[in-house]
Amino acid sequence: MPSSAAPLAASLAALAICGKRGRWRAALQLLDEVERLGPAPPSAWLSALLACRKHKRIEEQLSLLERMGPRVTAAACNEVLHACRARGDYESAARVWREWLDGDAAVVAADELSFYHMLHLCAQKSEWERACAWLRRMEAHGVAPGRAHYQAALRAATVDRRWDEATSFVAQIPRAILQEDSGICRLGLSAAAETGSVELAFDLVAMLGEEASMKDYAAVLQACRRQGDVEAVEEAWQRLVALGGEPPDELCYAQIIATMLEASAPAHADGLAARAMARVREAAAALPSERVRVVVNAALGCALGAGRHAEAREALARLYALQGAAEAAVQLKVLEACARAGAWPCVAAEAAEAASRAMLESRRSGAADLRRIRELAAAAAAGEGGADAEARVALEALTALGRVMETALLPAGGGGAQAEVGERVSALKAESRDFSRRYSKSIGIEGEAVPIEALYEDDEILVLTKPIGVPVHPRHRFEAGAMINRVVHHLGGRVPFVVHRLDSPTSGVLMFAKTRFAAASLAEQFRNRRLSKQYLAVLCGTPRSSSFEVDVPIAAHPTTSTLSVVASQQEGDGKEALTRFEVVCESSNYFLCRVQPVTGRMHQIRVHADHIGSPLAGDTQYGAAQQPASALPRLLLHAHTLEIKHPSSRRLVRFSSPLPADFIASMATLGFDSAAVAPLHEALNETSGLVKWLHQD
Repeated sequence: MPSSAAPLAASLAALAICGKRGRWRAALQLLDEVERLGPAPPSAWLSALLACRKHKRIEEQLSLLERMGPRVTAAACNEVLHACRARGDYESAARVWREWLDGDAAVVAADELSFYHMLHLCAQKSEWERACAWLRRMEAHGVAPGRAHYQAALRAATVDRRWDEATSFVAQIPRAILQEDSGICRLGLSAAAETGSVELAFDLVAMLGEEASMKDYAAVLQACRRQGDVEAVEEAWQRLVALGGEPPDELCYAQIIATMLEASAPAHADGLAARAMARVREAAAALPSERVRVVVNAALGCALGAGRHAEAREALARLYALQGAAEAAVQLKVLEACARAGAWPCVAAEAAEAASRAMLESRRSGAADLRRIRELAAAAAAGEGGADAEARVALEALTALGRVMETALLPAGGGGAQAEVGERVSALKAESRDFSRRYSKSIGIEGEAVPIEALYEDDEILVLTKPIGVPVHPRHRFEAGAMINRVVHHLGGRVPFVVHRLDSPTSGVLMFAKTRFAAASLAEQFRNRRLSKQYLAVLCGTPRSSSFEVDVPIAAHPTTSTLSVVASQQEGDGKEALTRFEVVCESSNYFLCRVQPVTGRMHQIRVHADHIGSPLAGDTQYGAAQQPASALPRLLLHAHTLEIKHPSSRRLVRFSSPLPADFIASMATLGFDSAAVAPLHEALNETSGLVKWLHQD
């Protein structure tokens, strides 16, 4: 036996131990010793690669592959791919394929595990297109996909919200694999739920058999809701109840109630609405009160969306019974729904209820609420849509409600009671925050088929012009009328990624991401202030100079979560906030500015403008006392341009939203010279182009 055999055996044994324990430095030293004694066996290289993999030392692993040269094995490559997968390093993994596994110069043939690592990386990065490419490579290499490959590819599609593609992909997976793998079935159920594929959802839940859970049936119910299929949703409900295990939760109740109410929009569908409200009462008896709120909110939002004012009133009354208070905006929506239907007796009854409930949350939001009540009273005075006698009764009730609200707005009028109501509403919001997060996703339904004004769209992003009065997010996933609902419908059911927001009364450029990759890129640009935003705003008063900055921190309002204040008005330092103003033109008491918010705090422009004594024209929340005598139809704040680096091409691009006609009309009302405004309109909207690709330095 050669004298070097004993040291070699000892070194190999020590190297194997280092590999298992992840001692990569010692493993590399031992490998060098083994190499000095002679060619290292494959097991030695694998032990060193394993030790490096445990600490994600990819650079060292790549060096080891280089040293192995033609001795590289598929197992060695897979060790490196495994480390790349653990660190999410797609580029290093692609290098392994390029240099050792792929093409005519491939040293070894890729196996099932090699492809699995790449597909898993695609799933981690939510790269559906790349996952498809790797599946095609598998076919070209003659490697048949297994359960793990299908699951990783499907996860890439679902994480990237490619719901249509995921649904089509599920249909391509062999049935035997679907029946064996509940994980793949559940991913397919998620896709079916998002695309409204009712038949596929029922098929997949049947494959799960006894493993099917309440959450799985909730996905089936959601698919039925997207399709608006009342018969299917009732069949799914019956199957869920027949499980005999855990009873339906609040999400299941909300889905079946929403399906019925959304299908009850026609006036002749009263029976559906009655059945939906019966489910609400059933949920109230079966669920804890905090979970019942989710069901009631779903019923309230869907009833309002379907124009079912009677059901909306019933849901609101139940909401008050559950928590003793509700947001003023919800009460006003119910009143407006009754008025739109010409149900003046309901308007009168609901106005009387609102007066007794002390509906205002705070003095700041109360001014806007009071204006909406007065608008309803004007409609009642005109007797729109109903008999004159009924409209007169409604007018009296609305007038009485207005007086109650005016009293609450006075400094000494009901302050203690009002503060108590505000505190109660704030506490309820905080208590239900976790539930709200659970049900935050929006669902596009036929009733929300409102066309969007798209400025630009490609595979990564959608840029549009947001009109005034439309929030970006709904209060609740079962409430209609938000921008995200419109975008979901525009994208055929696919839910976009929200990368920034505009306030409901603000118009202008709004951007959504279509892929997780694009969302991450844009979020990083917003977070690190690597993009440029510019607004147009009309401020009250006279400008201090042709250009100026406001650099004061902003904090959350102490009692109202929907408002902000400068930090000096309350305890705490707040967050830094910087806004730049550049005066464009003036009238006698107002001036138009280009505004650049350098930071992104809630209501930053409005708070800073109010702080310097020049609140935005049309702002009833900040600086209401300085508004013009005749109310403006809108807040004069418009998100005019947004400049970003495109997530894929990395080219700079600027999007511009035309100045709306109502903005120009309001400027004329405030005394701006029409001869000066018209060319200004042209200069701001047309010379720069709505979408302009910019040169990079």
